[in-house]
Amino acid sequence: MRNIRYTVQQPPNLFVQIIGFIVGIGLFAFAIVLGGFLLAGLLGLGLIAWLVISARLWWLTRKAEQRRDVEAHIVEAEYRVVETTDGDERTP
Repeated sequence: MRNIRYTVQQPPNLFVQIIGFIVGIGLFAFAIVLGGFLLAGLLGLGLIAWLVISARLWWLTRKAEQRRDVEAHIVEAEYRVVETTDGDERTP
């Protein structure tokens, strides 16, 4: 396999070099600004996702605590109906 050398020659004209430098600076600035907007958007989406997940976890733990409180007040017992409201007595 043979080696191929690539050489980049600078344009001989000073005006073309200045225009190329200005265009390069402009493209670099555009890339920085675009990257900033993309980063801000991703951070915003991450913040919204974190808020949604946090609110959901808070809601689920609150519901679980309420269920535990309700279950703590339940009293289990056996009972026998002695008399009904219509006066009918029942025997076992």
